[in-house]
Amino acid sequence: MMQDDTPFVAIKKLLDNKNLPIEKLRTTHLQAALLACQEVRTQLHSWALVSNEPTEASRAAVELRKQVFTFLDTHSGVTPNELLHQLNSKTPQHISTDAFITIAGLYCRKTVLPRWCIVSGFDHVRKLFCVAYKYFADSIDLVYATEDNRTLQPLFSKTIEHKIFAHIAVKEVVAWFSLDTAPTLKLELRSPVGRAIKIRTSATKHEVLITNKIEVERQRYAPELKVSANAPAKNGPTTYIVSRTDHPWALMDRPSEADDSAEHLYRHGRQTGRNMVFLLDPDSPDWSRLADDDFKLVAFRKDGGEMPAHMRALISTHLESGLSVAKANEHRPRFSTRGVPLIHLGHGVHQHAHPRHYRPHKVDVRCVASQFEEKLLTSAAAGYLSNKEVMITGYPRHEVFKQLEWQPEYILVMPTWRGHLVSTHNPRAALNFCHTWTAAIKVLSREQQGHRKPLDCRFLAHPRLRTVPEIEALLGPNLLEKTHVSFKNIIASSAILVTDYSSVAFDFALAGIPVIYFQPDFEAYRISGHTPQLVFDYQLEGFGPVCQTYDELGRAVSEIAANNYQISPLYQQRITNFFAYDDTNICERVWSSLEALGY
Repeated sequence: MMQDDTPFVAIKKLLDNKNLPIEKLRTTHLQAALLACQEVRTQLHSWALVSNEPTEASRAAVELRKQVFTFLDTHSGVTPNELLHQLNSKTPQHISTDAFITIAGLYCRKTVLPRWCIVSGFDHVRKLFCVAYKYFADSIDLVYATEDNRTLQPLFSKTIEHKIFAHIAVKEVVAWFSLDTAPTLKLELRSPVGRAIKIRTSATKHEVLITNKIEVERQRYAPELKVSANAPAKNGPTTYIVSRTDHPWALMDRPSEADDSAEHLYRHGRQTGRNMVFLLDPDSPDWSRLADDDFKLVAFRKDGGEMPAHMRALISTHLESGLSVAKANEHRPRFSTRGVPLIHLGHGVHQHAHPRHYRPHKVDVRCVASQFEEKLLTSAAAGYLSNKEVMITGYPRHEVFKQLEWQPEYILVMPTWRGHLVSTHNPRAALNFCHTWTAAIKVLSREQQGHRKPLDCRFLAHPRLRTVPEIEALLGPNLLEKTHVSFKNIIASSAILVTDYSSVAFDFALAGIPVIYFQPDFEAYRISGHTPQLVFDYQLEGFGPVCQTYDELGRAVSEIAANNYQISPLYQQRITNFFAYDDTNICERVWSSLEALGY
């Protein structure tokens, strides 16, 4: 059993008493439904990472709930409408809907068909709107059509599989259409039953979509950009509509740190005369550096404030909490604040499945570097991005890495971050982490002792790990302080990269730096929930040897050193096959692709 099963175990023991009065059964049914609703909220609507792979514990948890709800559904007399009404009265509707589908579908083994769909998003630049509906069934046949019964195919569509306890609990379809089709769009469910599907304008309002409602709904989230200006003196100040393309692009990396793809894209945009500003926290150590380089800086603090109004688009490397595209205090944002499109450059190559990563954000475009990422991000298990949003361009910082002059000075050790070391500081876990990597550094240093020019080993902590006190205490002598050197110079100075699961391996490999994967905790990491599902196969697809022991690590670094720190032909072929582009035209490709779409 799972740790949080105690309430359901208690309910199951209660139900084993066959003589419970009907009112007690009804009360128990509603109590169990609210417990299930809370689990849905936690696993489908929060950042809590839950493994995507069924385990013995997750199977037992689902089976327990099936026994509870199957019995209650037969004996308590609570009707589906009453159950949904009770859930709606105590939780947000999108959560109660998901809980109802989970209870009836996954737990009671029933088919749950859609009765309505909602208008869940707009792309006012490309003049599109999105409808979404949820269900639980093996398959359904839902037809989009116009009022004159002409079949209408979505411009983009995707089926998303939402999981609870690693089992599919809710299926959701999102489909994008041209705004021109909104007044005449209708949906018809043809099988397993035949009926019309109502279209509602939002998840919280139950208005049926009609001709004059779609524009009202669009304007709520994509208002026209209006600017006050001085008209002729006799008329006084006036307000007029300005073309969105007359406004500047807003670019940013992390709120507290630059030196990533957005900075490189900005530099290229400046050379080609594009109108831009760069968002950064004034307390960032990069502020003075960029100010001296004549960047048009705009103060941005991730702990408060909103996106600056009247920007052509926000182009961001990261999706930090400070970049929430919803109004303050909204439970789950869906639309860009003030209608500003959000372009996500991506900090690194997307190598594993993160189903909820994009749920709180309305991303208009996600730039990727490979067909592997495109397939992963648009898969049913990977959340809300579809072929509408994903665009293969390459990452702007990769363009710079291809132009580096390699001058190896050290072996760089750079593991990925661990959520459990940051969210709630655990000294024992932090010590174990540091001991693993200090021992690895000793092995690497020992293998260098016989060389004519032995290289130092430097440890670069992930930005989210820099505040963990044990890292400074135990790894201090080997720490590389990134604030004093750019990332491209770190790559150019590295003879080898030793990492575990970090996506920086893709950056170094593309720059021609040999990579070693040191993964002594692979199985623990796989089931830890830090990454819901490992997709990239390091053994079969990785860009360097995979080591799980210190002896293997020592042999791997010796072989690379004996090969004069060059990438072997096997791994070089994998690198070539992985990336869609191997050129220095990435920045212009990003700019021209966005402009071609109208952003």
